[in-house]
Amino acid sequence: MAPQQAIFLLAFLSASLLAAFAATLCMLVRSRSEMTRMRRESEEQGGRMADSNAGLYEKNQELEEQRLKLAEASLKLFEQQERLEEQGLKLAEANVRMFEQNELLEMERQRSEKLLLNVLPMRIAQDLKDKGSTAPESFPDVTVFFSDIVGFTKMSSMIEPSRLIGELNEVFTGFDRIASRNGCERIKTIGDAYLCVCG
Repeated sequence: MAPQQAIFLLAFLSASLLAAFAATLCMLVRSRSEMTRMRRESEEQGGRMADSNAGLYEKNQELEEQRLKLAEASLKLFEQQERLEEQGLKLAEANVRMFEQNELLEMERQRSEKLLLNVLPMRIAQDLKDKGSTAPESFPDVTVFFSDIVGFTKMSSMIEPSRLIGELNEVFTGFDRIASRNGCERIKTIGDAYLCVCG
């Protein structure tokens, strides 16, 4: 159930309970008015029928006490229901916040994992995720290629930045094609430096 549906359901239940409570309260008020009227009539007839009405009066008093107790119990029940609804709303809000935080955490986890895979080979990245470390390995046939453009700093001060980036991109794209053809993997580029490995 979506958080918005839970909040709507709680609001609907609150409205239903309020309507039921209001109807019960109206019935109790009418009942009390009726009891008051009946008591007056009973007292007027009390002079004529004192013995027979004494028992009826006591029963009316008992009924009125019971109705008052019922009204108090209904009021307590209503107050408890209100507290439960407030707690339900707070819980629904907390669930929404937790859902949003979980989404943010998942996006951050995916971003971190992508970044890790951009920097490290998949097997190393998986070891770091699973174990928190990776054991060093020895490879008998490995080639490491590192290039650096001679005079790059001086050259970069003489040409437009967009042209410089374009030329670097052209050189590195060529290196990427050669590396890919020969089964090499580019590790990184920093400025004019290019590093790839094979083996």
